Amino acid sequence: MKKGTVISIVLLLMVISLAVPVLISCTDGIPAYAVHFDYQNGNTAVQKTELRNSMLIEPITPSLEGYSFGGWYTNSYFTPESRWDFDSDTVCSDMTLYAKWEFTGLSDAFEESSFLVGSIGPAGGHIFYDKGSYSNGWRFLEAAPKKYEFRKVWGGYGIQVQTGIEIGAGKSNTEEIVITFGHAEPYDMKTDYAAKVCADLVVLKDGVLYSDWFLPSKDELNQMYENLKEHNIGDFSGDWHWSSSQFTMGFPNDHVKYAWFHLFGNGTRGFGGRYKDYWVRPVRAF
Repeated sequence: MKKGTVISIVLLLMVISLAVPVLISCTDGIPAYAVHFDYQNGNTAVQKTELRNSMLIEPITPSLEGYSFGGWYTNSYFTPESRWDFDSDTVCSDMTLYAKWEFTGLSDAFEESSFLVGSIGPAGGHIFYDKGSYSNGWRFLEAAPKKYEFRKVWGGYGIQVQTGIEIGAGKSNTEEIVITFGHAEPYDMKTDYAAKVCADLVVLKDGVLYSDWFLPSKDELNQMYENLKEHNIGDFSGDWHWSSSQFTMGFPNDHVKYAWFHLFGNGTRGFGGRYKDYWVRPVRAF
């Protein structure tokens, strides 16, 4: 046998002998991964141990009063691509799956004494109104946290919108404004007018998405000023703040040009041209 052939055979045997332990380690004792299910509803996260490249068994659907369950996600921001598909996705590393919740409304029997005017609400803002009992889907009004305060035009100067001024009217006002104006308000064609930015706002707090925001009515805005701003709660700008209520007094057709606002520096209430930029603080009812 030629010397070169012998060397080749020896090298081949060495490679095979080195590869055997690797092959055995990959097939004998397949590693497992830890999977945490974070329910984000007060329950302790549950840990499961799963084999590599195996599919998970979906847990029993959890429940939470006033919220709907929206699935399991690999990140707590709930991006669409991070949703876990129990029929096809496989475990390939240690990971945590986060439960997604969306607020749907509390039951008619809800009486929660821990929510006091001035205290922190479910979405991380401050409670500024309590009507005393739960009815028509809500009891409390909550102002959004400071970082969601912005300056925008009311919009639609010269366009009629049916709105009210009373407490409880803000949500329907906002819906009516957005329906009437559509994607862009019909004066300067701005797509980020006050009511629409409120309606489009989504706040993520403790694993729950809150997407039920609106522009407060004239009387709701006054409650926000009296119960929060005057007590130095909520870190409000002292400038003018828009309400969702048209100005409906004065000369004919003035209501299609102006809307009510509130000066948070001293409490003055007035009306201004709907093409102006004023501060806006979204609110929600629950």
